[in-house]
Amino acid sequence: MRLLSVIFFSLSRSQEEEWKRMQVKTFTRWCNARLAVQQVTVEDLSTDLCDGVKLIVLLEVLSQKRLGKYNKKPRMHAQRMENVEIALQFITQKEKIRLVNIGSGDIGGGNLKLILGLIWTLILHYQISVGLLKTSDSATPSGQKESGSPKENLLNYLERSIRLPGRKIRNVTTDWNDGILIATLVDSVASGLCPECDEMLPENALQNVTHAMTLAEDWLCVPQVLHPTDMVNPNVDELSMMTYLSQFLTAKVKPGAPLKPTGNPLLVKVFGPGIQSEGVNVTMPSASFTIDTEGAGPGKVYIKCTGPIGPVKVNITPDGEHTYLCTYVPSIKGSYTMDVYFSRQPIPGSPFVIQVASYDASKVTSSKPGLIGGRVGKHTTVTFDTTQAGEGSLSFEIEGPVEIHPSCMSKQPGVFHVDFKPSKVGVYLLQAKYGSMMVPGSPFTINVTDPAKIIASGTGVTGQGVAIGKKAEIIVDATAAGSARIDAKIT
Repeated sequence: MRLLSVIFFSLSRSQEEEWKRMQVKTFTRWCNARLAVQQVTVEDLSTDLCDGVKLIVLLEVLSQKRLGKYNKKPRMHAQRMENVEIALQFITQKEKIRLVNIGSGDIGGGNLKLILGLIWTLILHYQISVGLLKTSDSATPSGQKESGSPKENLLNYLERSIRLPGRKIRNVTTDWNDGILIATLVDSVASGLCPECDEMLPENALQNVTHAMTLAEDWLCVPQVLHPTDMVNPNVDELSMMTYLSQFLTAKVKPGAPLKPTGNPLLVKVFGPGIQSEGVNVTMPSASFTIDTEGAGPGKVYIKCTGPIGPVKVNITPDGEHTYLCTYVPSIKGSYTMDVYFSRQPIPGSPFVIQVASYDASKVTSSKPGLIGGRVGKHTTVTFDTTQAGEGSLSFEIEGPVEIHPSCMSKQPGVFHVDFKPSKVGVYLLQAKYGSMMVPGSPFTINVTDPAKIIASGTGVTGQGVAIGKKAEIIVDATAAGSARIDAKIT
């Protein structure tokens, strides 16, 4: 096969021997896993397929079709070659599978390189291509089949199945050496079968791989056609890995599997200023938010943050039994995307998009710093000038004896007039923020009074006159008018 020639050409002699050894073992195990239903075994690929009998049995198992009459106990060379030819014609003419430079003489003569090429062609057609067609994950969101190579489509399937935040699956060889990906794949196919994948360490590679592959064989019916020591090998054969991993395309969990409880990402809550769409500012030393997993069950929190120029580190610190404090540095103005996962599943609302602004709330000025006076039924206006504060948004709210809905107008860019009309005496607090930060002087105290509720009594205000030289008394009752200094002037 042309593909195999390229692989041989690119490898050193020692790598070529290691590659061939690994591939022979993998392909032999793959054949035996399929032939087990017929109680047939292949010991040596270079000799056991020479008479065509086991090759025909293998093709009948793979295709679920009968190849017709053939010599089940060939004694003569011609009979053996006839069997092999029946098998090859079935492959090329009935199944429409293209073979490159593989003839009956190659199989009958025990040409191991071309026999490996033939087995790989069968794996590619009956397991990988058919498996990708059967799984819904092999389709694009529009429902169309993916147009890439079998390797590219298999990688796409693995990437979508595993969904391991912060780790991109670049290949089917070295990325799998530490065992974390294969363990995560097992747990993705059967949630709860291998949740310990979240805690695995790369330095325990062989232990990780052995544990995951054992679970896959016992409970997902995925045979170990590849040995764990081969998967942790930095020179692991690509075709052998594709053969093993493609078995997961149609893997299903067996009844009675020891599935452990898993977390429910739908019950995870996230809150705090650092996760809001607006309010984060580059002048902040850091932005933070909290993740609450109480009631969501066991699971691990993953966060992937991408800023305007690339990844942004998010520190996750336990802040209680089920809560995590998450902090990051918004160093550059622009859009940040925060992907939050629990048990490798996105939580509600994820991904969160945060618009980081560049402003300085300390440069916002107000027309009435300090104590603000107001009167019941009268409009009071406070003007805020944000022209020197940078790009941001002004927000405000008023708390007091009664609810007030202030209005805001802007007659020129960056200058805002906040107007309110109180209906009851008392002390109100006007809280003004620029972005997520308080402007200078906020909260502003508004002392609202109502002079109309001042009651004056006494001999000095009876309107009946006061005798010269006699004491005139004026009693002022301002208890219902609010708190303010009273000035009296007699003219």
